[in-house]
Amino acid sequence: MCGKSRQPSPSRRPAGIDKRGMAWNHVLLIHTDAKEPDVKAIVLSVFLGGLAVCVLTGASVLWALLLGLACFAGYALRQGHAPRDVALMLWSGVRSVRNILIIFGLIGMLTAVWRASGTLPFIIHHTLQWVDPAYFILWVFLLCCLLSLLLGTAFGSVSTLGVIFMMLARSAGLDELATAGAIMSGIYVGDRCSPVSSSAALVCALTNTNIYANMRRMWTTSALPFALTCAGYLALSLSGPARLAAPDAAGQMDRFFILSGWTLLPAACIVVLSLFRVDVKQAMFWSILAGGAVCLTVQGMEPGELFACLAFGYTPRPERKYSPEAASGPCFRWRASSCCRRPIRAFSTRPTS
Repeated sequence: MCGKSRQPSPSRRPAGIDKRGMAWNHVLLIHTDAKEPDVKAIVLSVFLGGLAVCVLTGASVLWALLLGLACFAGYALRQGHAPRDVALMLWSGVRSVRNILIIFGLIGMLTAVWRASGTLPFIIHHTLQWVDPAYFILWVFLLCCLLSLLLGTAFGSVSTLGVIFMMLARSAGLDELATAGAIMSGIYVGDRCSPVSSSAALVCALTNTNIYANMRRMWTTSALPFALTCAGYLALSLSGPARLAAPDAAGQMDRFFILSGWTLLPAACIVVLSLFRVDVKQAMFWSILAGGAVCLTVQGMEPGELFACLAFGYTPRPERKYSPEAASGPCFRWRASSCCRRPIRAFSTRPTS
């Protein structure tokens, strides 16, 4: 008993030590203490670098997202996850946002059919008549809020009404920075608080909440900031120049679209169904269906032209020269600059003090 060396009992032997004793564990500790490259930092850097390249070169950010997907999937494999497990992770992520993907497609078709059916031209044509030159900046904010609440998209609002308001401000010598600020403030009201907003739908999908309950909370907490914003833009309106001009294209929309009351049917579907808290996808579907009917019956579009509009976005026909609301659709194409080529005409003035 005295001549035998005492060995640690199996129950007390630390994890990672085999029967050959403590020497092997010492080598293992030295190996684990060696610094390895920070793979997580490398993967994240590659993704951010690809995103920066896409932004600087004007390439689609989808390429950067695909690069990031490949990098993160490769990192998951390196961490020991089986390829099947990684595939299940990817599918789980898609399932969690599938509602958003559907809404994205519906928004593209919705904005395209609203342009083709004359809904947006009707709204722009008549809302511009409400603008009082004495309170121009305030009206810019309020009308951009209205349009963005109907469309649920900031891009669709700024590429239509926002472009026209910038033309008005530039032609009248108004403060373009204040006008741009009012436009940006207005379009993001609907981008966050509209029932057909993809951003609001994404929040609901990630938090498992109801979009109409979220809207009620957002409007309750934003009532005071909204009122203060209106007061600020009212002050900016009163301190600005008085001359104002309107784009001639905005006053001649009836030459390129039949602006009857039927063109408001798609917008009415969204408003009425939202008031009854109908599911957002169903409300958008019925609005698209109503817009398609208006395109075929009122605007005289061919069925093939309508299907192309829904799939690839609205492109004005050659005889329709006016197009501030150029293509949208699931394959979103923003051509807002096309309306800047139209002439302008004065519509109202007030004497300067």
